[in-house]
Amino acid sequence: WDEFSRMPGKIANGDTGDTAADSYHLYEQDIALMKNLGVNSYRFSISWSRILPNGTGAINQKGVDYYNRLIDALVVADIQPVVTLYHWDLPLALQKRYNGMLSRSFIEDFVHFADVCFGLFNDRVRKWITFNEPWTLAYGGYGNGVFAPGRCSKREICSQGNSSTEPYIVGHNLLLAHSRAMELYNNEYKHKPYNFSSHSEVTHRVWLASPGMIGITLNLDWAEPYTPRYLPDMQAATRHKDFQLGWFLDPVMFGTYPPSMVDSVGDRLPIFTEEEKMRLLSNPIDFLGLNHYSTKYYMGVDSVDVYSANVTYYGNFTSQLDAYAYGGWAADQRSLETKYSPSGMLIGAQAASDWLNNVPWGFYNTIMYVHSKYGVSSHAGGLLIYITENGCDAPHEDTIPVPDVLNDTFR
Repeated sequence: WDEFSRMPGKIANGDTGDTAADSYHLYEQDIALMKNLGVNSYRFSISWSRILPNGTGAINQKGVDYYNRLIDALVVADIQPVVTLYHWDLPLALQKRYNGMLSRSFIEDFVHFADVCFGLFNDRVRKWITFNEPWTLAYGGYGNGVFAPGRCSKREICSQGNSSTEPYIVGHNLLLAHSRAMELYNNEYKHKPYNFSSHSEVTHRVWLASPGMIGITLNLDWAEPYTPRYLPDMQAATRHKDFQLGWFLDPVMFGTYPPSMVDSVGDRLPIFTEEEKMRLLSNPIDFLGLNHYSTKYYMGVDSVDVYSANVTYYGNFTSQLDAYAYGGWAADQRSLETKYSPSGMLIGAQAASDWLNNVPWGFYNTIMYVHSKYGVSSHAGGLLIYITENGCDAPHEDTIPVPDVLNDTFR
C-alpha cells in the first residue's frame, strides 16, 4: 500500500498512510480513551513489514518493542487484545520477489510470519485472526484493481493482471495460508500458558487465563432480490452471498467451494487436494469475525444479455456493466447490484460514502443467514460470531464543526 498510494490517481487527494491516526505514538492516549468508554477488547493488526521488513529474515526489534508496549498496556488496562495477522499490508519485498499472493511462496512466508508473531506475543494474546476480508484482498487487488497491488484486465487503470483468473488464484492461496497457520497454532500455541509476571495485578484477568482462540474475519453485504419473490433475482441474491462470503467460508467449514461458484467459474477455480481439504476441516475456526456495512438489491442476468446490454434497459445497474466486459468475479456471479428499488427509492439512508447505505434489517438478515447456513455445521454445536467491523460515515462530518458532529442523529 505504501507504494500503491503514491501512484498518481490511485488515492483521492494523493493521500498516503504515512501518519494516518498515528496510533504508533498515541496508543497510550487511545487506550485511556477506550478504558474511559468501558471497552473490553481492542482489535488491531500486526504490520508484517514492521516485524520482518523484508518479509522474511531478520526481525526488526523496534517493531517488536512497539507491539510489546501496546499489548502490555492493553493487558494492564484489562482490555483484551484481539490480533489480526494480516490486514492488507504485504511487505513490498515479497510483491517484487514473486508477485506476492499470486505465488504459493506466499503461503510459506505467511506461515513463518505467523509463527514469529505467535512466538512473540501469544503469552498475552488469546484471540488471533488470520486474515481480514480475503474477499476484498482478492477482488479489490486483482479483480477491479482499485486496491493494492492494483491488478486487473482493464488496461485503462491496470498495467497488468487478469480479472478472470487472478482473484481465484489469490483467494485459494489465502485459504491455504489460513489453514496452515491454523494448524500451526493448534499444534504448538493454543494451550501454552500466559506469562505476565511483571504485573501481579493482571493475574486475575479471566480472559488472559483462558485457552487461546483463532479464527478468520470475512465480510458480507446483504443481498436482497431486486424484485421480491421473482426467482431469477432470488437466485442472484443467493449467488452474491456465495461469491462474497461463501467463497471463503464454505472451504473453511465444508472443505469445498460453493456449487454456484464451481458451476460458473469452471476450471478457472482452483481445486483443493484431499490433503488441503483435510487440513481445512481438521483445523476448524474457533470463531468467525464478521464485517458488515450495507445492503444492496440484486438482479439476475444472463451473461450473454449483459455483453449486448442496452444501457437504458438496465437503468439503475449501468455502473455495473463495465465490469462485465472484463470477465471475472463480477460477471461470474451473473447478477447486477443497485441501491435503488424498482420504484427508484434508496434501500436505506445514504451515508457519506457512495457505496454505503444504512440498512439495519440487512445486518440482522446477515447474522441469521450465517447462523442458519454455517452454525449448525460447526463443532461444539454452533458457530461463535464476533462482529469485527460495522459502522458508517455520516454525511459531511469531515467538514462540519465538531459540536455538530457530536450531535449525531444520523447514526
